[in-house]
Order: sequence, then structure tokens, then C-alpha cells
Amino acid sequence: MRIAATNHPARAGYTMGKTSLRWEGGDEVVLSRPSDLNLMPRLAPKPAGPPRSVARMTMMASAVVGLMPFLGATAARADAIGDLIRSGLNNLSSPQPAAKVPFTVIKDVKQVDLHKDSLKLGHRGDPVARLQKGLSQLYPLKVTGTFDSDTEAAVKKFQAEHELPVSGEVGRFTFGQLWNTLFWEKNTPLDLNGPEFYRSAPKNVRLDADLSKQEVRLIDAETGKTFKTYPFSSGSAKHPTPKMSFTITNVDEKPTWNPPASDWARNAKPVGPGPNNPLGPARLRLNGSTILFHGVPRHEWSGIGKQAESHGCMRMLPFDAWELHKLVPVGTQGAVR
Repeated sequence: MRIAATNHPARAGYTMGKTSLRWEGGDEVVLSRPSDLNLMPRLAPKPAGPPRSVARMTMMASAVVGLMPFLGATAARADAIGDLIRSGLNNLSSPQPAAKVPFTVIKDVKQVDLHKDSLKLGHRGDPVARLQKGLSQLYPLKVTGTFDSDTEAAVKKFQAEHELPVSGEVGRFTFGQLWNTLFWEKNTPLDLNGPEFYRSAPKNVRLDADLSKQEVRLIDAETGKTFKTYPFSSGSAKHPTPKMSFTITNVDEKPTWNPPASDWARNAKPVGPGPNNPLGPARLRLNGSTILFHGVPRHEWSGIGKQAESHGCMRMLPFDAWELHKLVPVGTQGAVR
């Protein structure tokens, strides 16, 4: 900020030169007589780019005050003008409270597929309300149906406590851990999409497991339309999943894992129901064989939908295995290809 004083030649009607004061980047005020200094308190700078440092502005203000006697100002008036300028500079240097950013809903959510999307700040709808209801069993949290800052804070706390990336967003791994926690500790299977999802599901279904895509499609057997797709991890090159047509012969909740008669499980012991059970919360058996769709513990989640690494079964995230077992009755036909 700079104030410039310039002398102008006399104009018609005046017998003396004129002095003008100009704020740099702003308007010019012409002073033709000492009384015009009354205009000084009304001068206001117009911003022109980033502000200069307060220290530099203070130095310039002192120069302006020193100029006042040459413009005909009394010492008292010069001091008053100096006080006014310094007061303004003090206000500039004082920190101002940050303006609050209003909360904005950015998306209404009716149903959510956490393999394609996540729930996060600004989302609103029944899936958010169900998420909040689940979190409220662990932390104080109101169920509002809007993913607000309190919900984000609860999610971050949960992620930190379970050694997950602290993003504040609920994707498939954060939800998988939350689902496991509530299922095994509270006996509450958390369902984000609610009863309307199951009411909309086809009654007559078949399964199509694609090994190349590492996914199984739940298909309406009457229309041929895909109702939902679930990622899995099939058998590795050493233990490949066989291609076959199949019938679902058993559907079990909270199964006990018994070691199969295979070399890789020779020294293993049975594992009862729980978060570390190799079969997760549910299993679906194909043709009465050892080939299953089933859930898995957390340490086996990373490869699901990406790479074949099982011993022949099709591993799924726990909430997917639970949902699939509710949609697929015994006798359902399908194929692995």
C-alpha cells in the first residue's frame, strides 16, 4: 500500500497549486487547501493483488504522517491521521476467525455396492442410517441418515482401532471389519441395503462363476438378467478350482472348519465359529464336494477379486458370503467356467 503526493498546476478558479493523495491501485483525492485533509479518514485502499507485509505498510504510514506538515496539516491533525492509519494496520495484523463452511449433502444413496463405491462425508440415505446404527453399538452416535462430521469421526476412530487406513470413508475393507466386529461380538449382521434389497431379489436364481474375472454373478433364472455380482478368489495354479456344472447341496451358517485330507492341511486343527475361522460366517457347498463358496478371515481379503490363491474353493468377503447364503437356497444350479 502506498500513498503518493503530487503537485498539479493551477486550474480555472484556483490561484494555488493542488496536491493529490493517491492510494496505489486506487482512487486519487485532490487536496486544494489544508481543510481538505478532512477527507483523509475516509480514504480506503482497494486491494490490488496480494497484501504487503504489515511491517512495510507501517513504515509507509510513518512516511505519510511525516508528509502532513508540508500539506498544511497541523501537528495535532497529523498525529490523528497517524493514529487512524496505525489502528487500521493493527486490525490487519490481528487474526480473524475462519468462516465456517456450511455442510452440504453431495449424494443421496438408496443402495450401495461397496465393491464399486464407498460411503463418505455428505452422503445421505437409508444405507447411511444403517451404518450409523451399527456404529452406535460401538460409539455414541446419533442415527440421522446423513454422513456428517460425527459419523466421519466415528469411522476414523474405528479404522484407527483396527489398524485400517484412516480415511473416514467406508469402503469394502472398513465395512468388512465393522461387519465382522458386529457379527461375532454383537451377533448382529450389519446390512446396509435393508429388507427392500431382499424383496427385490429374484426368487428363482442361478450362479455363474467366472474364473477369468474372479467373480460370481447371481442371475435371475427366468429373465437371464444379473441381479448382483460378487468378487471371489479361486484356487491357485497349484490347487485350481475345477470347471463344472453344480448344484448347491448345503448352506451353513457359522460353520466349523475341519481340516481336509490334503497335504497342506496335514497338521491343522479344527477351528470353531469366529472371526478367525477359515470359512467365515457362511459356506455354500457345491455337489457335496469340498469345493465351496465361503467367507474368510481378514488376512485373506486383499486378493479377493484380484488373484487366484485359494486351495480350490471360492473365497469371499464375509458380508458377501452372508448375503449370498441368504439369496441362494439349496438346490440352486450353477456353473464354474
